[in-house]
Amino acid sequence: MPKIRKPTKGDISALLSNDVVVRKIRNQTIVSTITVPKASKSIRKKETNDRFAKAGAWAREILTEPGMKKLYSKGIDSRHTNARTVAVTDYLTAPKIHYISLKQHTGAIGDKIRIKATDDFQVTSVNVTITDKNGNQLETGATSRYKRKPVMWVYTLTVANPEIVGTVIEVQAMDRPGNKTEQKVTIESKV
Repeated sequence: MPKIRKPTKGDISALLSNDVVVRKIRNQTIVSTITVPKASKSIRKKETNDRFAKAGAWAREILTEPGMKKLYSKGIDSRHTNARTVAVTDYLTAPKIHYISLKQHTGAIGDKIRIKATDDFQVTSVNVTITDKNGNQLETGATSRYKRKPVMWVYTLTVANPEIVGTVIEVQAMDRPGNKTEQKVTIESKV
């Protein structure tokens, strides 16, 4: 592929041609043949393209809201070079629940359940639902962020559950775009 270091009048004729295209990259004019990408019939590729299109549309929309551009600008680093890239990545990445700690859970009112949940940008909420061994919902509610460790969330029990064996604790973490991650823990024995 020939490279033209200095633009000439021939560049204009190349632009009008159906066989070649002229591109200027890093102060160099590059002449190459026109390539037409082959249409893909892959359903998976179409789904991925649709997902990226939705992510781009969501990022455009969210960055127009007051304060969002400044918030997403905090996530800029060597891989994410602008707020839009950070927002798109946030849309494409769901939060992760690392663990649910039941060390202080005996079934009494005031017991604490600790959850470690992270995201590539920010986890906005973590909710807990507790059901007994028969499948009856005992309580559900939002957790609060632990002040000293922002990736830790704490839920305080408001309903007593004397029979904790077989109790299912379901945790749901959510980020700003609405991505959800769920994890369930069944208590096998008393602590």
